[in-house]
Amino acid sequence: MKSVFCSIVLGGIAIASPSFSQEAKDLHTAIAYYAFRELKAMPVLTNRTVVVGDVISVSPYEEVLAPAADCYLSLRTKPEQEDGARSGRTHHVKISVDIVGAIAGSADVRRIVTAEAALEALFKNSSAVVFSGVTGSVPDPSIQELFPRKVENIEDCRPTLETLAQHRYDRLLVTRTYSGSIDAGFVFERGTSTEISAATDVIGRFFSDASVTVRGETNSNHVLLGKWENGVIAVQSSRLNLSRLAEAWLVMNENIDTVIGLEGLVQEYLQNESFEIREGIRGAIRNQLEEWGFYGQDFENYRRQIFAGEEGSEYSPEDIPEEHWRAAAALAAAILIASENV
Repeated sequence: MKSVFCSIVLGGIAIASPSFSQEAKDLHTAIAYYAFRELKAMPVLTNRTVVVGDVISVSPYEEVLAPAADCYLSLRTKPEQEDGARSGRTHHVKISVDIVGAIAGSADVRRIVTAEAALEALFKNSSAVVFSGVTGSVPDPSIQELFPRKVENIEDCRPTLETLAQHRYDRLLVTRTYSGSIDAGFVFERGTSTEISAATDVIGRFFSDASVTVRGETNSNHVLLGKWENGVIAVQSSRLNLSRLAEAWLVMNENIDTVIGLEGLVQEYLQNESFEIREGIRGAIRNQLEEWGFYGQDFENYRRQIFAGEEGSEYSPEDIPEEHWRAAAALAAAILIASENV
């Protein structure tokens, strides 16, 4: 019997402000990894209402310093043309069952996992954060709508002008946003159709009011139970420090196997439920970061140096090698795991 892919979403996530709880830290790690690798953009960890044209601080709260509505009086936006890689697709990052339960706010998640002994391993291997319905928004008709001449005579828009002139290191001008749904649930990738059906039945015992949508795909079924409102997951900046972004790939000796190895440590850490095992993996990640000269690196500084640094320049994400984004994604996640705080 062929394997099927099934994504089951149990509940919404609503972490409105920075938190040092383990579930918040793991969620932020998953968002950071996804944003760098799949969206090729800066992860947004707190402010879900950022819009194109905003100038925001690259800080834990991502405050809006100069709202687009005040500075770009006639700015319009349009959906990014779907390219099959970033917009409209569903992605996931595996995390532990305990974190799924904490994010979903329900003790029933643990009861689901232990309800049927034959399915327990399947559930433990399938818990995940799911990103779905992600769409991009860009200036209409073009990025020229964000040029300095549009704001130079408008009061209170100096932060925008300074950012465009690259005179500030701690802020960025949002040129593109990626919004979508972030949910916690299960993504089944290896089970047979019989096993997936049985697992779905078990979930139905505890989440009987959840809506189920089945989407036929090539050799796969995609099922969603429940939905969370859309919010901003990542943004692109008016400039990028290409050298800083490429540094992750360079310290890994431009070796994709090294990147895959770090990705494996990140995935194992996020999905494991044992504190002792997680601490062991965390130690291994710290040792690796120390070898590369990244131990003690602060995540806020890392993303600031890439997306808001004074040495940044205009760029197109498509012109940057894929391996640069992938290596930076693994490194960003590792930095978050190794840090004491979120």
